[in-house]
Amino acid sequence: MRIAVLTCAALLALGACGGTNEPDIESAVRAYSDAYLRGNADEVHARMSSRCRERTALDDLRPIVAAAREQYGNAKMTSFEVVQQSEGLARVTYGYDLSTINQTEEPWTLQDGEWRNDDC
Repeated sequence: MRIAVLTCAALLALGACGGTNEPDIESAVRAYSDAYLRGNADEVHARMSSRCRERTALDDLRPIVAAAREQYGNAKMTSFEVVQQSEGLARVTYGYDLSTINQTEEPWTLQDGEWRNDDC
């Protein structure tokens, strides 16, 4: 137990062990992307920022993600980079094995303790 505490204390000094209490943006982006490519409009909508949810009705989103599933459902994310991040805002760039759906500097925002897509 003492070794684990000391190890975590050492890693905390290096920025590991969850020292910031901020959720992992890469996990949020991957979950959003997976939901989108699986055609799960409910999950996609839930992972959008409140601003984007207000602008995009769930019923309008359903055919869009269904088409994404049909066209790109087997795509795999191959790269991920946080280009800019400060005070609950971030821009991320991520790529797929199908370059036509790569995302560049996509805006994300931290709301209700979770990173949410803000590209609406």
